[in-house]
Amino acid sequence: MSVAGLQTLAGLALVRENPKIELHKGCREYKQLPPEQKERIDKIQNLSNILSLPREDLDLAANLSRLPHPCISLLSTIKLIDDDYLTNRSISLAAKEGDIDLIKYYLFTKYPNKTPNLLNKADENGKTPLAWAAKKGHRAIVRLLIDRGATIDQADDLGSTPLVWATWSGDKATVRLLLDRGAAIDFVDNIGFTPLVWAAWSGDEEVVRLLLDRGAAIDHAENFGSTPLAWAKRNGHEATARLLLERGAR
Repeated sequence: MSVAGLQTLAGLALVRENPKIELHKGCREYKQLPPEQKERIDKIQNLSNILSLPREDLDLAANLSRLPHPCISLLSTIKLIDDDYLTNRSISLAAKEGDIDLIKYYLFTKYPNKTPNLLNKADENGKTPLAWAAKKGHRAIVRLLIDRGATIDQADDLGSTPLVWATWSGDKATVRLLLDRGAAIDFVDNIGFTPLVWAAWSGDEEVVRLLLDRGAAIDHAENFGSTPLAWAKRNGHEATARLLLERGAR
């Protein structure tokens, strides 16, 4: 996907998430807003209306006006959206899709001096580009982002780090890469789960073995009091439970 395409997707996502686009000009809340906020809302509403048009009508509008495509033209005028935000959203989408060439363009060509700031900005779910790359198993992107200064243990809104997401996805190679780069092996998320608890919960014997080999806390209990062994047994993962017992789990 092109840079313009990803930036447009990032902007459209913001439009969909913005609760103010539902404000009607006749309602009291709208009338009480200052002029500059009304202008922003009007532009967002116009964009929302344009998005509901058939594709051929969008192209016709662009041709008649002799201006760029209406969506891109409107997005460029909405002050609510700053360039850093759009760029970060674009990098996150590229990390999710595995588009390493686009990420390299942003990091090495367009914004070489703003890399750490852009990489560590989280999206609406609190996920960084590194978290998305780890979750999707895009190891080359994981390696690139870490090399360029991404915070390896930055947690999202669930308290999950990139290592947690790699573990949850069952991607042993990405788990190993993150551990090699210094990821916290016993990082605790919002419900008290560590990567090992998640691996035992899902019954991923190979990831459990890797985490144990690297020194993960074998008897850590999450917020509800269950250990990795308890979760492996509860979910019927016999091979994982045997492995934990062989390693001394209680």
